[in-house]
Amino acid sequence: MSVIQEKTFDDHFVDNFKKLAEAVLTALILFNCRRQGEVSRLTIGLYSSATQRQTTDTDASLSPLEKHLLSIFHRVEVPG
Repeated sequence: MSVIQEKTFDDHFVDNFKKLAEAVLTALILFNCRRQGEVSRLTIGLYSSATQRQTTDTDASLSPLEKHLLSIFHRVEVPG
């Protein structure tokens, strides 16, 4: 965190940041069982709008576990 605040982006930092970005992308693809193309179209705006979840009609049919998982994980729909 201090590296970002100090804005000291050396080659070591850039390499590690690239590896982190690739690991996050890989985790998203594997966790969501999606292709890379769908995940790569995810924008900050789409993610931000998805974190403000609205109650739907299907919520009544969910099990307590599913309701708990909805409070932890975010469902993001990527158009296209």
